[in-house]
Amino acid sequence: MPDSVAAAAPTTVLPYSLASAFQQVRTYAVDQNRYPDGSVQSRVIPDSSRKRWVIGRKCTADQLSDLRQFFIDRKGGAEEFYTYDPYETSPQFSYDDTGVATQGRYAVRFDGNFQQSLGMGTHPAQFSLIEVS
Repeated sequence: MPDSVAAAAPTTVLPYSLASAFQQVRTYAVDQNRYPDGSVQSRVIPDSSRKRWVIGRKCTADQLSDLRQFFIDRKGGAEEFYTYDPYETSPQFSYDDTGVATQGRYAVRFDGNFQQSLGMGTHPAQFSLIEVS
């Protein structure tokens, strides 16, 4: 069917070595109407929040190369993959590189651009992931 979007069907997992430090952000989509008298009518659209992770890390040259290749292989934000929120896994702070464990696992995609800098010895990189299902 034209203009239909397929459901997320991740087939790979963000490697643990590339997901060492992150910040989690939760957002609720809100529909707002502002009226000329200054009043505002708001309603939350979904029943739950949409999670987003901002990941920043210092990489070795090999890790940076692996991270860039993972980003390129996913065509930036075009293909979804799994990642784990270590606060929600069981046992806590565990990571399943196979993607079989479901607790704490999220289907995500890259949100925005991949950013990197070159440094002496280590190279800072930052990217964002956003939940897709």
